Amino acid sequence: MVLFNIINIAFLVANCVVSIRNSWKGIIFYLFLSCILPEFKLASFGVSYTIVAFFPVILFYFFSKRKQIIFPRTYILLIAYFVLLAVSSIISTLINSVSINIIGLFAAFRLLVLVLLATNVSLYDEEYIVQLLFCLVLVNFIVSIIQMLIPSSVHLFYMLYWKPSMTPLKDALELGRFSRAMGTFGTPTILGALSLLTFSIFFFKLVYLKVNFKYLTGLLMSVGTGLMALSKIFVIGVPIVLFGALITYLLTKKNFVFRIKLNWKVIAIIILIPCVAMVVINLLNGLSMPVEWYLNYALKPFEAFSTRYSSTNGNLIPVLNFIGDHFLIGVGETVVGNIFLGDSSYIVILYSTGIIGLFLFVFIWVVIMYTGLLRGRKSYTHLFTLFVLLLIFTGANIHAAPLGILAFIYAAYPLSVLDKSLVLRISKHENDYI
Repeated sequence: MVLFNIINIAFLVANCVVSIRNSWKGIIFYLFLSCILPEFKLASFGVSYTIVAFFPVILFYFFSKRKQIIFPRTYILLIAYFVLLAVSSIISTLINSVSINIIGLFAAFRLLVLVLLATNVSLYDEEYIVQLLFCLVLVNFIVSIIQMLIPSSVHLFYMLYWKPSMTPLKDALELGRFSRAMGTFGTPTILGALSLLTFSIFFFKLVYLKVNFKYLTGLLMSVGTGLMALSKIFVIGVPIVLFGALITYLLTKKNFVFRIKLNWKVIAIIILIPCVAMVVINLLNGLSMPVEWYLNYALKPFEAFSTRYSSTNGNLIPVLNFIGDHFLIGVGETVVGNIFLGDSSYIVILYSTGIIGLFLFVFIWVVIMYTGLLRGRKSYTHLFTLFVLLLIFTGANIHAAPLGILAFIYAAYPLSVLDKSLVLRISKHENDYI
């Protein structure tokens, strides 16, 4: 474990160097590393990279030459959301005699700070995010192959990545092998979310912008990683994304690449996707993976939610009833009773901040969609990324996780460009500028 701690420290130093050279890229690089690095192991407990590196990266941002923070005015709603979360947490501790989940409150604070800083209008670099997303799916594609081909690797990945929230990784250890790939996330759910996000981004970049080797490779790796994860999110999400692409084609024929540039590269994309899918499925079948059982969700998508949301035997009925009793502002980052929250970001937001908090979040998404539509074809990739992110939120609680924040920053680019901005001056000198 000493070796992995040294590796983590080396990446932390690299992150600080990037932050010194470019504070904005330092934040994006921090989110990328938070998705792939194992925990720092200190004696008998572990600390995640996202906690250890957060404050150094933020300090470098404020001690850089940046004298102003410029962010879209819509993000006042995000500030209001965090204030609501903090207030509801305090109220819940007083009423229910429970303690505040500091880690959960920190995650919300991290979401607020990183989004405000990373959407700085004058610093935004879209291609840098895409480049790191490509690296992220590449790393997880390689890791997933290792997990599928080397059963004994489960012990190594458990030692590196296990946290109390990673039940699937613990189940894999007890089984003695991976039944599904989990990548660097310790759960196939988030690995499937990553695969669907990158699939959507690279697919629409190939269709609407240009065909190049990196985008095509990223697309194919996303398909392979998603199928190795056998995640319901990916299996159900890909047909929805392709259906959305078809609808967009019907609505915007003049701008669609298939309409005006149907060349051998586009035909290759159409052929390669099912070919890669068939190869991966056959390989997984050879490894005795339950491929058909999960792919069945693509044909019966609503059955995927029956175990959670059924009115008769759904395991989310207790939390839904609890939310009904605290529907206005929720109970914040506190745990009241032994209630299973599930994996949906929407359920978690309702539990924590009630209908008011969910409204604040949804309104931000609506504004992003509106500004994206104003930019037209230039924002199609961002709009579909936001759409996919909202879809993922139904089955994965990642709205405050590093992957969710990274995807949100990318999807919100149209808002950074068009929304009238607020300026927070961090220098006393009026003539200082960015």
